[in-house]
Amino acid sequence: MLAVASVAFAAVVIKTQWDIRSQLQVLGYELKVYEVDGVTECTAIDWDSLGQGESSYHDIIAKNTGDYFLNLMTNTTLDSSVGTVSWNYTGSILYVNNSTALRLTLNISITISGWVTG
Repeated sequence: MLAVASVAFAAVVIKTQWDIRSQLQVLGYELKVYEVDGVTECTAIDWDSLGQGESSYHDIIAKNTGDYFLNLMTNTTLDSSVGTVSWNYTGSILYVNNSTALRLTLNISITISGWVTG
């Protein structure tokens, strides 16, 4: 049996600084997400300060702690006019008790209308 697990991102944009923060929520049955140390659970991502056309990445480890094979998916609420969140996941199945290292990348659009500069 194959189960599908989702890793979801919720972005909050504060227009005065365009400070974008991304909360990491794990959706799915028995999937754990860790920092690269493999021990500390990843609960939030700090993308650092980014300007127009800039990007930042964050490495995580996803571990299948369940009884079924998993196929991972992402979901983001980040408006496409602000930027995109992507990852290097190839779509391969995550087997029971196995882990995979993933790189999440946030790219800020070069042409954001209403961008406030200081």
